[in-house]
Amino acid sequence: MQKFLRVDVRKQTVNYDPVPDEYKLLGGRGLTARILLDEVDARCSPLGENNKIIFAPGILGGTKAPCTGRLSVGAKSPLTQGVKESNAGGTAGHKIARLGIKAIIVEGKPSDDWFIVVVNKDGARLELANELVNLGNYELSEKLRERFGKKVSIISIGQAGEYCLPVAGVAVSDLEGKPNRYAGRGGMGAVMGAKHIKAIVLDDSGTEGVSYHDKDTFSDICKHIRKGLAENQITGNVFPQYGTSVNIQVVNALGAIPTKNFRYGSYEHAEMISGEKMHDVIMERGGEGKTTHPCMPGCPIMCSNIYPDEQGKTIVAPMEYETMAMFGSNLDIPSLDGIAHLNKLCNDYGIDTIEMGVTLGVAMDGGILAFGDVEKCKELITEISKGTLVGRLLGQGAEILAKVLGAERVPAFKGQGIPAYDPRALKGNIPLYATSPMGADHTCGNSLRVPDPLSPKGKVKASRKLQIGIANIDNLGLCMFAGLVVGGRPDWIKSLVESRYGIDVPDTFVEDIGKEVLTTELVFNERAGFTKDDNRVPEFLQKEPLPPHNTVCDISHEEIRQCLDFGTEL
Repeated sequence: MQKFLRVDVRKQTVNYDPVPDEYKLLGGRGLTARILLDEVDARCSPLGENNKIIFAPGILGGTKAPCTGRLSVGAKSPLTQGVKESNAGGTAGHKIARLGIKAIIVEGKPSDDWFIVVVNKDGARLELANELVNLGNYELSEKLRERFGKKVSIISIGQAGEYCLPVAGVAVSDLEGKPNRYAGRGGMGAVMGAKHIKAIVLDDSGTEGVSYHDKDTFSDICKHIRKGLAENQITGNVFPQYGTSVNIQVVNALGAIPTKNFRYGSYEHAEMISGEKMHDVIMERGGEGKTTHPCMPGCPIMCSNIYPDEQGKTIVAPMEYETMAMFGSNLDIPSLDGIAHLNKLCNDYGIDTIEMGVTLGVAMDGGILAFGDVEKCKELITEISKGTLVGRLLGQGAEILAKVLGAERVPAFKGQGIPAYDPRALKGNIPLYATSPMGADHTCGNSLRVPDPLSPKGKVKASRKLQIGIANIDNLGLCMFAGLVVGGRPDWIKSLVESRYGIDVPDTFVEDIGKEVLTTELVFNERAGFTKDDNRVPEFLQKEPLPPHNTVCDISHEEIRQCLDFGTEL
C-alpha cells in the first residue's frame, strides 16, 4: 500500500496519508503537477509558506524495469513563477518507492531552525540540523553518511539553496553516495531552502520492495526492453562509450551550439571539449576516471562518467553535454579541466549549471568579465556560496541580471535560461521553449533528432508529439534516453503498468497520460496568471541571424499558440 509522506515544517510534524484513487497512475512529473494544482494557490509566493515542494518517483519506480529510477522534484518555481518539475537520476527515487512512499510533500515555513528529514522502514522524523547550515553538498553528504551509514541516499541543497536563490538545484546521491545527480532547473533548491530542509536521508534497508500483480509478465517485458536498449545504436553503443557529451560535435555540426552568449551556432574549439576528447583524456589519465557509469540503479545505458585530474583523482562526476556547452562554447572556455572545476563548484554549492552558464554569458556580454576567463568564473560562482551582494545577484539567474545590466539580448523564455540548443538552428525547439509550462527546458521534448532542423515546417506538430511523449516518460519515472526505445512501444508501457498494478489501461494510455500531465501544468499556470500570449520568443532570436546558417526564429506566434491546444488539429 503506497502512501504520502507529509512533512509540515511549521508545525514540525511528519505524517503518512493514504493516496487518493485518482492518483494511482500518476507518478513523477504527473504527480507533482497534480498535487500542486490540487493543493497550492497558484498565485502564492514561490518562497512563501503556501508553496509546497514534492519529491516523487515515477509509477514504475522501485521496480526491476530498466532506467526507471528517476526522481521528480516539483514546486511553483521562483525562476519562472509557474509550475516546475526537475528530475534527476541517482538512488533516491528508487529508495522512496521501495519504502512504499508515493511522494514526499514538504509544506509550511519555519521561523529559524533548520532540519533534516530521516526516512526508513520504521517511519520518518524531523531532526534539528542547524549545525549543517553553510555546508556544501560534498561535506554535508560525508557527514550524513558517517552518521546514517554508507548505503543511505541523500537529497540535499548547498549554500545557493539556503540563500533561496533561483539558480539553486537539488542534489541527489549517485551510486557511490556522492551528491552528483541534479534536479537542477527552475530553482527547486531555493524552495527546499525556504522550507529550511537541508537534506532528506533515505534508508530502504530491510524493506520488501514493491509488489507486482503479475511479476512474470513484468519481467518478460523488462527483458525485451534491455534487449532493445542494447541493440539501439544510441543507447547500446554511442552513449555507453561517450555519454551525452557526444552531442558537442553533433550540435556544433548542426550550427546550434550556444557560443559566446548565443551569438554564434558553431564553436571553433568544439573538438577540444568534445565527448570524444573527454573519452580519450579519461582513458589516458586512468585512476578513478571512468568513461562509462550508470546514473541510477538498473541502468544498462551507463551514459555518465567520472572525470579525473592529471593524477587520476576525481574532479567531478559526471560531465554532461549541457554543462560542457554552457561553460565551454557559451563562455569560450575550450578546456575540459576548466569546465570540470566549474561543474564541481556548482555541484558543491547547489547551482544549476545550465542557468549559471547562461547567466555568466550575459555577464560576459555586459563587460563584467571577459569571455574565456575561467578563473574569474570560479571567483564569481564562489561569491554565490558566500551570499555576497554580487553572489546573490548572479544567483537570480540570467533574466534578472540582464535587467540590471540593461541588456536586450536575454537568452531566456519565461524567466528561464535557454539550454544548450539554440532554437534558431534547431527549430523544433522554438515551440518547445515557448509553450512548455516549464519555460526553456530541453528535457520536456528536445527536437534534436527531428529531421530537417533548419526548416520551420511541421515543427509545431512535432513539438506537440514530443512534449506529450516526454510527459508520459516523466510520469513513468523513466530516463528520457530509454524513451528512445520504450517510447515507440506503447504496448510495452501498457503491459508494464498493468502487470505492476493489476489495472487495465486503454491502448491510448501513453497519449492520454501525456496530455493529462501537460493540461494539469497549463491549468496551474493559467491560475498563476499566464496566458497563451506569454508563449513568446525573445525579440533578438527573431531578429538576429545565427551564424553559420544565418537563421532566425521564424515560426509565427499564431502557430506557436496552437502547439498545446489539443482541440486543434495540426
